[in-house]
Amino acid sequence: MTKTNFRLYPIRYCATICVEAATPLSIGSGREGIITDRLVATSALGLPYIPGTSLAGVLRHALVDFKMDEETIDSIFGFAGKQEGQGSRLTFSSAHLVLDDKKVADGLV
Repeated sequence: MTKTNFRLYPIRYCATICVEAATPLSIGSGREGIITDRLVATSALGLPYIPGTSLAGVLRHALVDFKMDEETIDSIFGFAGKQEGQGSRLTFSSAHLVLDDKKVADGLV
């Protein structure tokens, strides 16, 4: 594979996706707590959120499960090799709660 020249892709698309959980949802932080098995990932406001890296990882693994070839996945999500590498063509931001007033619970108050 060769490095991607981003000048070849002058158009950028942005998708805003709203997901509503039908059942309780917990995104672990990867760390253990004293009282619980896993701590929940929280934003600067102390509210639960889903890190963008988690969203990217889930999507990448879903494409593997759907039998997409590894070269195509690497061209989309990037890869790191010993002599060469490529950054991702996708950028993921974190998923935050949407409050009752339809505003995203993000940032510092």
